[in-house]
Amino acid sequence: MCFIFGWSSCIVLILLDPFRFGCGVKIRQLRVPAALENGSVPAAILDCDYTYESGDTFSLVVKWFLNSGIQPVYQWIPPQPPQALGILANRLDLDYRASEDNYTMHRALKIISPTVELSGEYRCHVSSFDTEDSQRNTFTIYAPAKFVSVQPTKLNDDTVNISCHALGLFPRPTAEMRIYKGRKKNRGLVSDITLVVRNSDGLYDAMLYKVFEDSMLSAETVFECVFSILGTSYSVKGMLTYHPGLSNVMKPTSHVKSLKLSTEPSLIGVPTLATNSSSRLTIQIPTLVLLLKLIANMLKSSYSWYSDTE
Repeated sequence: MCFIFGWSSCIVLILLDPFRFGCGVKIRQLRVPAALENGSVPAAILDCDYTYESGDTFSLVVKWFLNSGIQPVYQWIPPQPPQALGILANRLDLDYRASEDNYTMHRALKIISPTVELSGEYRCHVSSFDTEDSQRNTFTIYAPAKFVSVQPTKLNDDTVNISCHALGLFPRPTAEMRIYKGRKKNRGLVSDITLVVRNSDGLYDAMLYKVFEDSMLSAETVFECVFSILGTSYSVKGMLTYHPGLSNVMKPTSHVKSLKLSTEPSLIGVPTLATNSSSRLTIQIPTLVLLLKLIANMLKSSYSWYSDTE
């Protein structure tokens, strides 16, 4: 229409109704749901709401892209039926209609049972021979932690490593450690912490740790670790009460299942996450050393008693 009556008439029409007259195809809004938990809903709708002019109907094409992919995951060329492609093949309800208009009815994606692999930045691209428009928005599907724990490891008589673990998160989590001294009266955020995150079969395992001097801690110190996922309201925490100088230092809180630790030397003095599926708990290095010393002392005492009886 703008090409027939000129750009001056187009500007007038835009001022009268900017959402209907855009000199060709125009995306009003790309709507996506708020962040969803993995597998928590039967379906999710991503809607690419656009306008068009009568001259666009002969060449209208609607495409959806995911993340940086150059191949569309969805395509609709009216009046042909829509197509689900790539990662969205067999994951869409292709009968879903966002409107009763023959040229906008299949503009939206209705994703069946959305799971974490479909999380990401979606781009809707609408085009005709004369014009085109594109918009992006992020649809986040997150996986909560399967397990959270806070564990102490005595490195020697004067120092302790406090490590926090969270397993099975998506997308990549952030983390922080807080410390409470004197029954939670004095709270502070711990600085200079180390965060290690690894990808395990598409999900993330995270470990947060720091070594403390017992002399710098109060008689009862509470450690709290918080793991969060950006772009969502999700966070989970674990807590530990630590008494410096005592052998029985653990009152940890944990969730779901027991943590399995390994003493592989990838982080010296720090328990690492084991990779096999066994449910056994590997003895930590300081505990193993003490046990070996105890056995050696028992054997030595037994040998001395045997020699005296000869």
